[in-house]
Amino acid sequence: MPEPLADPLERALAKEYLAAMGDVGQVPLDIHPSDDMYTVMVGHPDYRPHTRGFYYFKSGHDVLVTLEHLIGRLGKRWSDFEAILELACGYGRFTRLLSKVVPPERITSVDILEDAPRWVSSHYGVEGRLSATEPSEVDLGRSFDLIFVGSLFSHLPRPRFESWLARLIEMLTPCGVLAFSTHGEALLDEGARDASGFTFQPHSESDVLDPGEYGSTFVRPSLVRELAANRGAKSVFHRRRELWNFQDLFAVSPTEIDLGDWGPAPVVRGRIDQLQVESDGRFWIAGWAADLSGAPIEKVALSIDGQPTIEIPIDQARPDVAETLERPDLLKSGWQLEGRVPPLPPGAHRLVASLHSETLSGRPFDAMVFGES
Repeated sequence: MPEPLADPLERALAKEYLAAMGDVGQVPLDIHPSDDMYTVMVGHPDYRPHTRGFYYFKSGHDVLVTLEHLIGRLGKRWSDFEAILELACGYGRFTRLLSKVVPPERITSVDILEDAPRWVSSHYGVEGRLSATEPSEVDLGRSFDLIFVGSLFSHLPRPRFESWLARLIEMLTPCGVLAFSTHGEALLDEGARDASGFTFQPHSESDVLDPGEYGSTFVRPSLVRELAANRGAKSVFHRRRELWNFQDLFAVSPTEIDLGDWGPAPVVRGRIDQLQVESDGRFWIAGWAADLSGAPIEKVALSIDGQPTIEIPIDQARPDVAETLERPDLLKSGWQLEGRVPPLPPGAHRLVASLHSETLSGRPFDAMVFGES
């Protein structure tokens, strides 16, 4: 496995992404060599060469945007939370961002991988604690105003799913909130679903965790509501495919809370579908872009090697995108342009596409490298 971000082009694209995210400051670029959130991208067909770091940081930032949107519906800000627990923190894909918007001493980051808590503690200043397979063995000595669990309940067999849910609700302050993600049952073909509403398959992307304890879990939202209510939750809210436009997100509290109209978070999605650059500088480019909150979108801005190059209106019909995202309101998400790029020296060049709208200015959503010799 190559050292993360050892490729200069990949590192430059990652830095470009973070530079555009002014709300998280100077985020460390260090990625642990065993970080599954990075290593699963290596050789994966969905990720272009040199873009793994870009998407690693974007996926972490998408979590931050999604949670900020959730706590905003509660009428709160990050500064309102005195104690935050991040369970299944891994090697800090999200931790490094959270520690920029919340004082690190307010954050407890927990993982079952022995090296992970040490890494996040030494690199991001949070309190790193080792987890356990059995939730009753995890005693952190305090309660939490906010608990976030990203992509753990999407891997647990039912006994662990239920026991972790109960344990985490117990660890909340009286007005605390637990936010966690699951794989929705709808991700499976009907014939593969268990009639109980809970389907566990003993395999995952991890090559170090026991597949019997960490597999792939698909659960019916109504069942999650029932399980949470049975374990003391007075409020259970659900948004389908809210995290990464893939995993369902739940917000649970032991008291009555009001999220109002909890709509989708302002997460940027998009893709450069086609790029053709001729030797004389003529080019053809096409793709799509959307703000998943449904806010009006205006244009795509392209930069080459970090320099602004051109802006393109978003006005093309993309029924394929609307169908895939299950969002008819995003039909007009396409963009395309034929033109000429400024003179470029021979060799590889970085292309970054960003979305510009009334609410999101300069938010990168896709990147690629072209002109490699």
